Amino acid sequence: MKTIKNLLVVCFALLALGVMASCVEVTNCEHETGSWAANAEEHWKTCSLCNEQVEKGAHQFGEYEVISKPAVGIEGSEARKCDDCGYIDRRAIPAIEVETGVAEGDFAVYAKVPADWTSVNCYYFGEDKNALANTVSWPGAAMTLVNAEENIWGYIVPAGTGYVIFNNGSVQTADLLFATSLNYYVLREGSDGKFVADYDMYTPAADQPELNKYPSEIAEEVKYTIYAKLPEAWTAPNAYWWGGKGSDGWPGNALINVEANVWTIDLSEAATGLIFNNDGSQTGNIESLQGLHAGNAYIVNDDLSVVAANYENGVFTPLEVKAEIPTDCYVKGGMNSWSAVAEYQFAYDAATDSATITIDIEADVEFKVTVGPEWSIEFNAGTAQYAAEQFADAGGNIKCVAAGKYTFTITDVTKDSRALTIVAAE
Repeated sequence: MKTIKNLLVVCFALLALGVMASCVEVTNCEHETGSWAANAEEHWKTCSLCNEQVEKGAHQFGEYEVISKPAVGIEGSEARKCDDCGYIDRRAIPAIEVETGVAEGDFAVYAKVPADWTSVNCYYFGEDKNALANTVSWPGAAMTLVNAEENIWGYIVPAGTGYVIFNNGSVQTADLLFATSLNYYVLREGSDGKFVADYDMYTPAADQPELNKYPSEIAEEVKYTIYAKLPEAWTAPNAYWWGGKGSDGWPGNALINVEANVWTIDLSEAATGLIFNNDGSQTGNIESLQGLHAGNAYIVNDDLSVVAANYENGVFTPLEVKAEIPTDCYVKGGMNSWSAVAEYQFAYDAATDSATITIDIEADVEFKVTVGPEWSIEFNAGTAQYAAEQFADAGGNIKCVAAGKYTFTITDVTKDSRALTIVAAE
């Protein structure tokens, strides 16, 4: 029995020595660490052998840098980085608070626009987009250049203005809330292809030219009666048009039924484009090339093609529309806000009736090609010819798959046989 007790004593002693040895080993650990770990206040590394946190310390931050600037009603953001561990500390920048509402009387507004804007329009409306619809039509009224050096333009909007949109006919701002206490809108690029604005105060110089102003008397718009033969399935059609005062917003104004599938409405003589639509189905843009104003009627076929016509005594007589086909062609897409821009205009050769352009295109950029600055004649993913490994169909848009330099060629520009090919530039 005594022997067993002695053995137990020896065993416990050996165990104690092992524990002590182990402690000595941990105390003398040559740490092996990996990447930094961190929280909002400090950083550290963890030893993979003993699990001890080493190199622990407070972050050494640099200065905050702005990630996105705030705008009226929209928060911005800024961030700073720890010089030691790379931890990013982010915080919001409060939205700009500007007193907004509607103009109580005539109000002069000023806009500082990009240097390449050579003409500027001011489009305005009230608390809802139908308010003040009779005073201005898109793209708005021409503004007055008041400071050529800084490209600042001015305009006097009427009482009731709740929103303004500044544009150059192709590129525009978002719907900007009307500031009742500030009068100066400094434009900068937004995130959706439209400009936003920083609000400030502008004091005009004494020698500033007199500002253009909304018309004090609105001339009565001249209209004429048009008729439309529409698909039999259309039971509640509308006409949407632009130019002049335009229609009452999308989907437009309701047509009046004459009989069966014959409908009528009064159209402005100043209209420059027209769309018939019914419950999600619609025609394309009816413009001069499709015979807008060519007669007093239109035939909309079941495939949504449109034929200009005359209507008299219940009879539609189709018209042969001979319009001059434009020769200025454009690539329009995400690279230029879907606008007709000189940088993306084809070079036209009258001798061969063809047009070409060679441009660089980045991956994932979507675009179409138009004959003329409008959208009456266009090439899309279904009508253009290209290699599948270079471009793809993106809901009708042409999407670049492989970034590179490409040559666009349109043959028979002024003929119905026109075709577009896109190939890698040599």
